[in-house]
Amino acid sequence: MAITLVSAHLLAAIGLLASIVIGYLLGHAEVSFELHFVLALISTILALFAHSMTMFYFIGTGKILKEAAIARGFEPELRVVERTRRMKAETSGIAMLAMVAVIVTFVIGGGAVPRPNVAVAPWIHGAASVTALLLHLAAFRAELRNFVANTVLNNEVTVRAARMGKPVEV
Repeated sequence: MAITLVSAHLLAAIGLLASIVIGYLLGHAEVSFELHFVLALISTILALFAHSMTMFYFIGTGKILKEAAIARGFEPELRVVERTRRMKAETSGIAMLAMVAVIVTFVIGGGAVPRPNVAVAPWIHGAASVTALLLHLAAFRAELRNFVANTVLNNEVTVRAARMGKPVEV
């Protein structure tokens, strides 16, 4: 599951970057607005999916690991509750901020469409796009770091439980 989410994050980042480049080229070269729009739509959906599913991943695996460690009596030694709480705290806030930035950027992009009455200056949409990409990458960095920490914790809990003869299925 983690590999799928990492792949979704990477594809979303590439799509967001490509959409920014194509959006910039709209004013400077023969590029299709439709391509920019479709790429932005797909990248936005993929980024929202990746961040929200990553949050659910940490919630779900954290719950299973906490319950397993508490039921087998080694939670205080491994500090599973503390470690899973820290993982969620390090990822949830920045992931939520990245999702809001991506949504806002996509919505204000509708106001930056080239037509007689432009509601949003294109440079505002461009600045929001770069900000959204940077926040997406910052959130991905935190999520990736915690995917690794979650895997380490998962291994510690499952190995300890297996040695006790009470295996955990995660």
